Amino acid sequence: MNVYIEYVYMEPNTNNSEVSPSVPATTLTAEQEKFIGKVSWGSLIFGPVFFFATHLIKYGFLMFVPFVNIYIYVKGFFRARRLSWATGEWKDFAQYEKRHKLMDKIAKWFIVIWLILFLGAGALIFNSVKSDIMGLTSPHESAKTFLNLLREGKVDVAYDSSSEEFKSIGTVEYFSSYVGEILLGGEEPVLNQQSIVNKKAVVCGSIKDKEGNEQPVKVMLEKKIINYNNVWKVAGLDLSDTFTCEVEEVNTETGEAKNDQGNDSEVVVQDEVAATIASKEQIVLVDAIIKELLVKKDTLLYKSFDPAAIEDVSEVELLSFVMDLTNKFDGVAYVDKSVVTRPSSQGDFVGYSFEKKLVYKDNSIKYIKFYTVKKDKKVYVSNIVELEK
Repeated sequence: MNVYIEYVYMEPNTNNSEVSPSVPATTLTAEQEKFIGKVSWGSLIFGPVFFFATHLIKYGFLMFVPFVNIYIYVKGFFRARRLSWATGEWKDFAQYEKRHKLMDKIAKWFIVIWLILFLGAGALIFNSVKSDIMGLTSPHESAKTFLNLLREGKVDVAYDSSSEEFKSIGTVEYFSSYVGEILLGGEEPVLNQQSIVNKKAVVCGSIKDKEGNEQPVKVMLEKKIINYNNVWKVAGLDLSDTFTCEVEEVNTETGEAKNDQGNDSEVVVQDEVAATIASKEQIVLVDAIIKELLVKKDTLLYKSFDPAAIEDVSEVELLSFVMDLTNKFDGVAYVDKSVVTRPSSQGDFVGYSFEKKLVYKDNSIKYIKFYTVKKDKKVYVSNIVELEK
């Protein structure tokens, strides 16, 4: 009997790698060895699901053992691919590679999604904390920033930063004509009083104009939510010397300001920024009439007279009155600081008066007061008088 013995030479595993006993190390290319040696994102994200799907059943069950699973997580991340290939349960390397690439691809997408959600949640938490801080400190800072912009001549920037209600009262040019000469070139504002009630705030103090005269100032603000932030927006500005630094309570049924004294005493504010006190329509009407009078027009004034106020006035008398008023605006350089007063309500009608300071080219000054009333949703001019001051 002849016996044949076949010797098969196998190269030694010099790198101590764990490979499939059914597939010798010499059958793997350098690229395949590199793939086996990479970390496994699938094991890190999917844990036992990954181990069961890659023939590492023992490690899959160990994932349910407390504390041991931590070790398995770490070992799996760095050696899962090598351990999986060493099981010898794969049909070929192509099957092994496809499974691991798929698991890693899904795991990386999970990581991206989790990062987006984590960063988004972090941003929301940060903004929430920031909003709480801003809610405590920003009325004063917002008011100071607003006034500094005005004294630096950046009226358009200050106007854009204000609330929509504030901007609805007039254009930036109109606002500029009102505050520009008063605050331009002044010193740093000193704001030493603050009152906050719910979403409204009032900040008061003074600012010295360019001539060194101290100008009282009151800034009304409202809290607005912008991009998840609580932002204090300027809603009004009072440069008179008759205000109180308190948030005015409003009767929610009538919309009228509550008066602690229980009477109808006058409320003095600046008309251009008195959106919460004076009727917007009445402000707009007076402004439009003045713009016409400055260019020698009186069409709107004629149309705006309260029929009840001119019921006993002849056409000649009315014409003479309008011509005289138009002549008063001849030579006016600009219409300066004005005051709105709210007279006592008369029946269903609420009247407002608008005191305008006319500054002439020769530096002379006149004061004109417009009385307005709102009836049946329409605004009228009930009287116009020149004040003696």
